[in-house]
Amino acid sequence: DADGAWAFDGATPGARYDVEVVPVGPFARTRAVVTATGAATDLAVGPGGAVDLVTDAGARVVLRREGDDPSAFEVVPPAGTGVAAVRVAQLAVGRWRAAVAAPDGAGLALGTFEVEAGRVAFLDTTVGADVVQRGRVTRDGAPVAGAVVAGVGPTLATTDADGGYVLRGRVGGRVYLDVVASGPEPDAVAIRRAAACMGLASAGSTVVVADFALGTGRWAVRVVDAAGRPVEGADVRPVGALDLDPPTVARRTDADGRASWSGVPLAAKAAFDVTTPDGVVARAEVPAATPDAMPTTVVVPAAGRACLRVVDAAGRPAVGAWIDVATREASASPRTVAQVVAPDGACDVVVPATGAEVRARRRDVASGAETVSPWVATADVVRDPSSGTLRLP
Repeated sequence: DADGAWAFDGATPGARYDVEVVPVGPFARTRAVVTATGAATDLAVGPGGAVDLVTDAGARVVLRREGDDPSAFEVVPPAGTGVAAVRVAQLAVGRWRAAVAAPDGAGLALGTFEVEAGRVAFLDTTVGADVVQRGRVTRDGAPVAGAVVAGVGPTLATTDADGGYVLRGRVGGRVYLDVVASGPEPDAVAIRRAAACMGLASAGSTVVVADFALGTGRWAVRVVDAAGRPVEGADVRPVGALDLDPPTVARRTDADGRASWSGVPLAAKAAFDVTTPDGVVARAEVPAATPDAMPTTVVVPAAGRACLRVVDAAGRPAVGAWIDVATREASASPRTVAQVVAPDGACDVVVPATGAEVRARRRDVASGAETVSPWVATADVVRDPSSGTLRLP
């Protein structure tokens, strides 16, 4: 309304919703995840720009922003034959990637562009060589039938009885391919991410061969609380493994707090982010993958709610800053848990009640420089709300 207020009726209490804001004027569309609590949730929008896309008529275009806020939007240019142009406005400032699929799904073009506030970028995705990529997916030398080989965008193929696949694309550089296959354990997948040289052809059609050998290693964890009781329903996902796609291989712990992954490359290492049903976030290291990995026990502390306020050196609200939480183990690395959107810089987050620290950080869009506040013990901000002010230098 005139005061910027918004509301949705009929939301399920406690449920999480993806919300997209499409503002008027020279601002960027934005997306956020909100929890239906009955309390007001402020959503802040920043400056925006636009891009003019030149591509095949009727193609499907997926735009994805790089960085901490990977917003994604889908655009379909006007149908017809030949080349089409379309302007996409209200994009957030930053670097974006475009994946463009031809109307028949057989061609794929990639590109990147930079969005600046109040300006219009340009991207031509009609230039590229036609490439056919084929290969085989194997495990222990045997073909894997029914595996899905997926490129950027909607382009994908399923392996045949001999493990073979064929992809057709029109690209201008290296492409990362995800290979997903059923694993030897129930609710287990093997996934391999590898770079395919699909853009090295000159003119005409070129065949590129890319074979994938799936791993035979295994990771296993068991999540328990401070009293040693298993935590059921925790979200566990590996991070920091370059040949894995964390969103694809996320797991939910069973009644005994266990989760496992098969098809992992032998000796592969990764950290694991653990989020309990009540919102506690923890990060743990798991030993290198072996064929017979024993579960690594991850102890998560009790949850606490921190009422934080993030300000800059002059005491002004630092809207857009990110909140990081890290446990005090030497091997633990910080995890981002929230972003400040309220105009007064306030941000309520669920954190470990003890044994962890919280900080704020903000990146300057123009220079790329990042400012970071000092770490503050979560036990202090949970016990004393007045200590929950995080000051950026």
